[in-house]
Amino acid sequence: MRPPRGRVVSAPWQSVVTLLPYLSPVAPRLLEKSSLVGVQRVSPDEAVQIGRIMNLPRHEYEALSTLADGVTLWCTPDDRQFVMTQATDAETGLLGGARRMD
Repeated sequence: MRPPRGRVVSAPWQSVVTLLPYLSPVAPRLLEKSSLVGVQRVSPDEAVQIGRIMNLPRHEYEALSTLADGVTLWCTPDDRQFVMTQATDAETGLLGGARRMD
């Protein structure tokens, strides 16, 4: 899986978001070169692979297969943080409840 070619030429302060539905053969390269990686609940096998690629401690990569909806592990090259997001009443009223499409 590769990010699509955009019509906009890369420039300073331009962000590119790539969503991976699974770990493809190019995922390690994308993860290693990313400035910020967000990981939601994944399978235990994918958690082990992500842990190896991102140099995560065992307790962190083992937790990836048990994360609740709305919890994401955000990783930079120097730091990691589990973050829980919760929709406001207005967002839920407009968009409905958040759910994963596994």
